[in-house]
Amino acid sequence: MPIARRLADAGFGVLLAALGLLMEVASRLHPAFRRQVTRDLVVEVSSAGGAAHHYAFTAGDRRVASRRGPAPEPTIAVRFDSSLLGLRCLLSPHAVGSIVQALLARRATVRGNAVILLWFYGLTRLVIPYARQRRLGTPLPGTIISPDPASRVAARTTREPAAAELDPAWTDAAARRARMAMLRVAAGERIPMW
Repeated sequence: MPIARRLADAGFGVLLAALGLLMEVASRLHPAFRRQVTRDLVVEVSSAGGAAHHYAFTAGDRRVASRRGPAPEPTIAVRFDSSLLGLRCLLSPHAVGSIVQALLARRATVRGNAVILLWFYGLTRLVIPYARQRRLGTPLPGTIISPDPASRVAARTTREPAAAELDPAWTDAAARRARMAMLRVAAGERIPMW
């Protein structure tokens, strides 16, 4: 086995283990991370070179357990055709785009619901503050933060009270909401990958 390939396999394994360690710590200490662990599921990331790691999320205590090796029954499994590709994809500032390109080029496979992969990516960016969107500092001057009743157009602005649920009379809105992938996955429904 060439040394470059062995180094890539070792690097990919270290990256997956470090990611698991950071997520385990975050599941104990990071409130935003804990709020997102709402379902029991297992995410497996592996390469054809033999590096594999899986992460078991438990909704009951909102914890993550990181284990080396493949999972017996993963909810979602991502497999790269090489460890170097896995490293490139996971370390890319545009990781989701890189993984999608690898999937389209058939250099990676996803078994399970790909939407969970987006959720997992969001968790990784919570523990590794790399390539995540920056928060806006202060609002831009002139930004409308609250309605201005003294405005010249205040009388023309329609204000509706906040609603926790959709009005059942809005059948089109309810039908479109029912098709939203993120809501369907959060409810435990399996949806097609593409």
